[in-house]
Amino acid sequence: MERIAVGEFPDGSLLPSIASLAQSYGASASTVQKALGVLNAMGVASTSNGRGTQVRTSDARFDPRALADGSFRRDLQVFADALQMFCIVLPAALGTVADRIDGVAGDAERALGREAGPWAVPKALMEGFLGNVPLDPLRDVLGELNSLLLWGYFLVFFGPSGASAPVLEALGEQGLEALRSRDAVGFARAMDGYYRLMLAAVRTFLEAAGMPGTERLAEPAPDATALARVSAQRSNSSNGKGSAKT
Repeated sequence: MERIAVGEFPDGSLLPSIASLAQSYGASASTVQKALGVLNAMGVASTSNGRGTQVRTSDARFDPRALADGSFRRDLQVFADALQMFCIVLPAALGTVADRIDGVAGDAERALGREAGPWAVPKALMEGFLGNVPLDPLRDVLGELNSLLLWGYFLVFFGPSGASAPVLEALGEQGLEALRSRDAVGFARAMDGYYRLMLAAVRTFLEAAGMPGTERLAEPAPDATALARVSAQRSNSSNGKGSAKT
């Protein structure tokens, strides 16, 4: 899914054979077949006998009948719950890197040099952010949540939530611009806004698809205190004060 989303496999192209994918991922042929079935169910690919699996992102349409599959529905729920939890934890976590903005910016720029496609900027921002969270337990939690988000990141580009894509891209660019100008507060607001919008878009998508339990995906109240702490932390750092107490 991620490789399709970043454009490695463009619309209309054929995915590698089942045998090739199985070898690349160290998975069984049956696991690969199930994965291709998920791509078909999500409407981003189409498998036909004798031809293989073709990427179909230009006319992607989610088939609500896929929700009848319990494991598929469970995977969607885990993704959505992880996204909601990420939105809750993120504001406080952003405060821990306010005085490490140089490190965040440097790591993000290096990540950008390795990435391409529409996901390059948000992925680079996240890599720079996660690499500079000073608290090991918090970094581990955020890393695990981010891994779960990879499962369904590109849901927001299809169906009724597709209109959110340009706004998400703009927020990513705002975050990058803030990093480059060493604006910790601007970076924090862009990151917080990015994932809040993603949660709202995913909820819209799942509601339209008939996914049960979407009422639980309420956007958490903005944590103004946590975001204000970013500004205070940055101010203390600029004044030469230590940040150990914070």
